[in-house]
Amino acid sequence: MRLPSYTRSLLLFQMFNGSNFTIALGAPMVLTARFLGAGESAIGALIALTPFLATLQMFSTELAERWGYRRLMVTCWTGRAFMLLLVVPLPLLMGRLSPALLVAALFIPLFAFNAIRGVAACAWFPWIRELIPADRRGYFLGLEQRVVHASVLVTLLLSGWFLGTSPQGWRFSTLFAAAWVAGLASALVLTRIPDRVPEASRQRPSRSVRARLAAIREVWAHKPFRRVTRFGALNTFAQAAIPGFLVLYLRDELGWPERTILLFAAGSTLGVLMIAVLWGRWSDRVGSRPLLRLVVAGQMVLLSGWALFATGVLRASPLTVGPIYVLTGVLFASQAIALIRLFLFVCPENETTLGIMVYQVIACFLGGCAPVLWGFALRGMRGWAGVQPGATSLPFAVFFVVALVLLGAAQLLLSRIPEPKAVPTRRLLVQLLWGWPLRMLLGATVQDPDR
Repeated sequence: MRLPSYTRSLLLFQMFNGSNFTIALGAPMVLTARFLGAGESAIGALIALTPFLATLQMFSTELAERWGYRRLMVTCWTGRAFMLLLVVPLPLLMGRLSPALLVAALFIPLFAFNAIRGVAACAWFPWIRELIPADRRGYFLGLEQRVVHASVLVTLLLSGWFLGTSPQGWRFSTLFAAAWVAGLASALVLTRIPDRVPEASRQRPSRSVRARLAAIREVWAHKPFRRVTRFGALNTFAQAAIPGFLVLYLRDELGWPERTILLFAAGSTLGVLMIAVLWGRWSDRVGSRPLLRLVVAGQMVLLSGWALFATGVLRASPLTVGPIYVLTGVLFASQAIALIRLFLFVCPENETTLGIMVYQVIACFLGGCAPVLWGFALRGMRGWAGVQPGATSLPFAVFFVVALVLLGAAQLLLSRIPEPKAVPTRRLLVQLLWGWPLRMLLGATVQDPDR
């Protein structure tokens, strides 16, 4: 079975969306906040807005089923794009207004941007579940990850080139204006995608608060769903603060310029482009759990490397940090594809929208707590070591080690997740390290069966 024809529109939406959120929520946003004078705790709060406000979807699940997934997405994606226009003048006011006032003014539109996104967050994955056949979801998610991160790569490279080494305020303003244009384009593309909401959801009468709570308890009683949710939530808590605070680590502790930092962030997307589609096909064939087992182990190895850099045992340089960023991209894409596919599989069939809401609210709440807690913790630990560029950073060493321990706990939770048709991890390792390389040496190629 081939993917539906409207898949192209889904991927085109993700192309524009990737450019939009890379600037509004990623490294360019962190650098803009730092330019305006934000400290670690303020940046932690800004990073936490996205996961915290995703919990607003708990109030919009019935709205998504009544309006339809497309209408809710188009309305919210259009509204959130206009919030970025309020950010455009702020860098131009640097030196005229106090840093505290500018950071507060940045917080307001980004809060609104993420709140509007949070309302629509319950619509995307149920929509995908209805649009994409179950036996092709892994392949589609691989394609989606490739398109998103190709857009992220181009956006970061252009942003790094445009900002340079000592950017002036108007350059940050221009980036957010470009993000506004990309956001409007993504909303326009959504109108070309069919709106499919299950008839059972459309015809279901409005439920009282007590009935909704009873339905949530019923969803949570589904053991596979509960176990996947626990794993995803802990995994999110362990890693949610890492990308944003890595930007500060490279900028403030190592003294690297903005252009270099964005170049490394772009390098992580190369890993996604290399592996995403292939990993999606593997997840359809061997299952998600063994792939997640390998991904979490790899992420633990990379965090060990960052901890060694922060303690001074290893010296951080472009030659060592670059490959780590690329591998980070490989593992990020692999985890996203396998986890989403697994979650869509275990979500109760008759409560798709509600089940996805429950999962995302729990994971996003913990994902929001992480950067806030670490923002205050890193600020409080700044006195432990000097802040000269290149110095050993014990606060960041603690940060990386704690994240490493939490990922170890997530690895243990994977053992309790059922996936009947999944290949054992040991057999997958044999295929990865011996079987597939041997086929390549023999000149064999693995083709997609539907091509």
